[in-house]
Amino acid sequence: MTELGKSLFEEGKLENAIETAKRSIKEDMSDQFISKLVGLYIREIQIIRIATKTNKTN
Repeated sequence: MTELGKSLFEEGKLENAIETAKRSIKEDMSDQFISKLVGLYIREIQIIRIATKTNKTN
């Protein structure tokens, strides 16, 4: 696979993890569980959680 292909593949995996985290947050799952589920750091999930709350109020 080319470097571009690898980069796009990794970007797609990250986007999928973020979308799964957002859906899991909406289902009131814990940050620890989401971290295990999608492989993101807890701090990253906390940031997504804050961004999700901010988008709801705007």
